[in-house]
Amino acid sequence: MTVFLWRCRALPAIIRSYSLSYKTNLKAHSMEKPTAYFRLTDGYDTFQVSFLFKNETLNIERECNFNRKLDERVGDFLNRVKVNIDKLKSSKRKNKKQKVLTDLELDSSVSSAGLFQDGTLIDSETICRDAIFCYKSAKNLSLNINDVQYSVSINAPWVNELCLPSSMLAGFFIYPSKFNVLFSEQKDCSFTWFRKKCKQAPKSDDPGWQKVGEGFVYTVENEDVGYYLKLTCVPSNNELKGPEASTVSSGLIEAGPGLCPFEDRHPFTQNRLSGNEFRVMTYNILSDIYTETAEALSHLFHYCPRYALKIDYRKQLLIKEILGYNADLIFLQEVDDWFFNRDLKYVLGLTNYEGCYAQKGSTVREGVACFYSKDRFRLLHSESIILGEEIQNNPCLSELWEVIGRKEALKLRVIERHTTLQILTLESLDKSDELLVVANTHLYFHPDADHVRLIQGGIAMKYITEYIGKLKKETPNRNVSLIFCGDFNSVPECGIYKLMTTGLVPEDYIDWNSNKEEAVEGLSLSQPWKIASACGTPQFTNFIQEFSGCLDYIFYQTDRLAVTQVVPLPTEEELRQHTALPSVVFPSDHIALIADLRWSS
Repeated sequence: MTVFLWRCRALPAIIRSYSLSYKTNLKAHSMEKPTAYFRLTDGYDTFQVSFLFKNETLNIERECNFNRKLDERVGDFLNRVKVNIDKLKSSKRKNKKQKVLTDLELDSSVSSAGLFQDGTLIDSETICRDAIFCYKSAKNLSLNINDVQYSVSINAPWVNELCLPSSMLAGFFIYPSKFNVLFSEQKDCSFTWFRKKCKQAPKSDDPGWQKVGEGFVYTVENEDVGYYLKLTCVPSNNELKGPEASTVSSGLIEAGPGLCPFEDRHPFTQNRLSGNEFRVMTYNILSDIYTETAEALSHLFHYCPRYALKIDYRKQLLIKEILGYNADLIFLQEVDDWFFNRDLKYVLGLTNYEGCYAQKGSTVREGVACFYSKDRFRLLHSESIILGEEIQNNPCLSELWEVIGRKEALKLRVIERHTTLQILTLESLDKSDELLVVANTHLYFHPDADHVRLIQGGIAMKYITEYIGKLKKETPNRNVSLIFCGDFNSVPECGIYKLMTTGLVPEDYIDWNSNKEEAVEGLSLSQPWKIASACGTPQFTNFIQEFSGCLDYIFYQTDRLAVTQVVPLPTEEELRQHTALPSVVFPSDHIALIADLRWSS
């Protein structure tokens, strides 16, 4: 016999203990009709139950939460409910012993609990899975506790985590730093923002909260400085609406850092492009992984105030900067996986961007991301490879692999790198005959690794060339153009830039000898595409105290595309205003590159 269970798929990370950073408001729902919320997530052998228990005699009003086994008997589950309720009542009585209590208050009767279907008591020996979550059993259930009847709601939308960031700046966008919802999606939830000024941190149910906005994102105004913020969320889906959850900021809204240099660049991009033109941006946004290390705090970024290194501060600047460029294609490097999933995907999605993420290999929790405007492009295909893995298995890379394999130290250094290459095929919605192949990478960094980066560049270009060859065979009547963006960790004098812009790196090029023990012999690289750097070779795209130079590029195919605008970069004076990058006004140690391109045919 087939048994249908009420379940909903969710990521394992979503199932966790109840967070103290938010509060589920079951009180509001209980005023309509008391409800017990039962939740079962696909892939788990436990279910959760939440309800509001009230006892006016003992002045109890408490949210009760249970996590129980699916194969538990109904009687055992109900006994646990009764025991917990009695403990709650007993604790309240002990707190009242010093007061004069009435006979009613001294009543110590044991609680009762029963599970009913259509008014009939369910046998205590029945398994919870069968009694509650089987399709036929899941209707008209009620949970009776003492003299209160709770209607049972199964898998109603439920906010599992809701938290506001620790830093909130006037003039920037604020949104939940953590948000997880079960049996719903963020787009189907209702969000409301409130503010309150008081001397001590307020509670969510305190009176006096003033409504200031709606939606997932709130733009903090100057008049909000000195206030606490509260956010409420009502989760819903097509069938059900769940209980409201709320969270209150841990600190006050603060004044912003003043005018950020990237805001002087926004006037060049205030209008969105259309038709034959589109805008491209590439930006290494500085992973949170690399700002929290002892090396970063004491040496690498010692000149940056610690609060300005924290991601809750930096991401406010990053989001405002990125959105202000109105790019049609956004290429990002050093993207933490959680930052992509919790922040970028949601916030950029509100302005109709769709994103793809490619994590580095091994256990590295950062990678590259590409976002495209759904108003301008349609995604046909996306994939990613780890360069050090691909070279070992792909026949088109056999020549490279044969040369590298001659030296064990060189081979190990190449294959142990976790560098990823991301490739997307996009169809223009304005010019249906035009396809874009866009690639994104962040090459390996080390002072003696010019040869490794050149090998990685060779792997990437050979793979891209084979990829485009297959695409052209599949779409013979479409034009295919190439854009390759990223942090190449290579100045213009390096072999990477030469490979891209001239198409050839000979076997006697200096980069092959950047490490004597790993020197590459008998290898030259070539690529067939006519490519140039859209932004040329700026003096700086990376600017820290110990190094400054051009490492980032937007490479484009010159026989298919043309540059119509390059957004000016900040001046050296602006970069040195706070010693170096990052700073209170620059959220990364890199500078975003932005260029407008058009199809030349």
